[in-house]
Amino acid sequence: MFFVTCGMVIPIFIKNNFFDLFLYYFKGAKVVAALHYIKRSRHSTGSYVRPGAMHLPEGENYFDAKDMINIWEIKGFFGLTLKNNSKYFAYNLQILNPEVFTYCAKLKPLTSLAPNESITLDVNIIQSYHSVSGVDADAQPIIPISLKNSILQIQYTNEAGTRLKTLFFIDNEKITNQHYFA
Repeated sequence: MFFVTCGMVIPIFIKNNFFDLFLYYFKGAKVVAALHYIKRSRHSTGSYVRPGAMHLPEGENYFDAKDMINIWEIKGFFGLTLKNNSKYFAYNLQILNPEVFTYCAKLKPLTSLAPNESITLDVNIIQSYHSVSGVDADAQPIIPISLKNSILQIQYTNEAGTRLKTLFFIDNEKITNQHYFA
């Protein structure tokens, strides 16, 4: 199929893609994400004896406290804020990979964001740490190193039905969002 304009023949797929790109750059909603820390908790889920530990004179099952390693579960509570950072509506908002987090509240079907509107979802990140004391567990980064630079994908559509995507890079130091024409 071809589209004729001013004596030029332009394939239809180029015309349609150009129109979609025009809408993306000039009429496309831009959804941005931010992860903000709320609180964190830790508790011991068990303990074991450090390899090479010496028994105390009291008996075979007695060890010094320094020889006991505790298994700590560190649970971080966060808010994931999604904001429509444009003057156009964002329709059918979806988080494509919520498994990046241990728990991520689900978006209702057909969730839309008005211009400059935002929503906040509850998010949890659980990590396990082995140490003698809880002080060492508290010194761990708020976002685990294993999640650093993980990418959360957010998909939405604009008024013309064009699918757009935001990639949110999870990091301790900065907030990074990249926008793509999907």
